[in-house]
Parts: sequence; structure tokens; C-alpha cells
Amino acid sequence: MKRAILVPAILLIGSLSGGNADAAIGIESETLTFLNKGYHGSVWYGSGGKRIRFVYSRVTFPEAFSPEGFTNLTARFKEFEFDFFVGEKRDDFRGLWIAVGGGRTDMSIESKTTGATATISTNDFHTGTGYAAPIANNFYVNPWIGADVHLNAPDNVQVGTETWHPRKVDLVGGIKLGFDF
Repeated sequence: MKRAILVPAILLIGSLSGGNADAAIGIESETLTFLNKGYHGSVWYGSGGKRIRFVYSRVTFPEAFSPEGFTNLTARFKEFEFDFFVGEKRDDFRGLWIAVGGGRTDMSIESKTTGATATISTNDFHTGTGYAAPIANNFYVNPWIGADVHLNAPDNVQVGTETWHPRKVDLVGGIKLGFDF
């Protein structure tokens, strides 16, 4: 997994440092995580319509997203994303973008019946797309959708007397607010 992240990171950083476009840094935060007892933060560096982003987040999913018989499905993840902007505003990091990346997710869940909990950790592949639209000055709004593929998620996890079947793929999305310098 480390090589899967390290090689693209070296290639991307090399391509970022070799271009004529001005480099930029920025920060983003996903708004929906705060509604779900969580937090989200990312920092990025980019040039020429390409950027590398580090994301750290924690979220407790709404009850409707927990499997039947379970509650408090929580995920904490750390990931690196490589974003590629397309279109005439790509050098300004505005417009349509696509992303690929990887990271690690720690998930926990609680049995409604017994109160027992279980935790798993997975290595993940992530892909997504979104549209960064300017709000004012250097502020922007960034709606997005994506998929997380949990590469080594177990088929079954014992939680007290019940069995949890973690999903292999999670569809994700939201609305990020960002600022670039």
C-alpha cells in the first residue's frame, strides 16, 4: 500500500515542481461531517491544474447508514488524493476535477442488543469527482461524489453475539468549503 501511494506522489510532485504555473496551497473542510458528529480537514499543494491533498476525517454515520441491529457506525480515515483539474480554469483549481488516491480507514460499530463494539482497519483505494466553484476572492464551494474501495475489509466481524458484514465499497459525497492562498 505504501508503494501504491509513494510512486504516484513522487511522480505528481515532480510534475508540480517542473511547470511554469504558479504553485498554490489550500485548505478544505467537508460541511456534512459536522452534522454527523464529526470533523474533516484537508490541506493541499498544487500547480498547473494538478494537486496533492492530505485528508483527515472522522464521522459517525446517521442511523439509516448502520446495518440492521447495529448503531454508532463510525469511520476515521487518513488519505492522500491526487486531483487533476480540467477546463480553462484548471490552473486556478476551479472547475471540474477527478481524483484518485489511497489511505487507511478505521471503522467501529456497536450492537444495539448487547452494546458490544468491534473495530476494523482497512487499506483503501479512493476515486471521485467534483466541481470547485468560486464564491468570493479565494473562497470556493466544492460539491463532490466518490467511492471508497476497502481493499482488505473482512467478510464477517463478530460483535458480541451478532455478526457485522462490513461493506467492501462505500459511496461518498458532500459539499466542501475551501480557501486557497
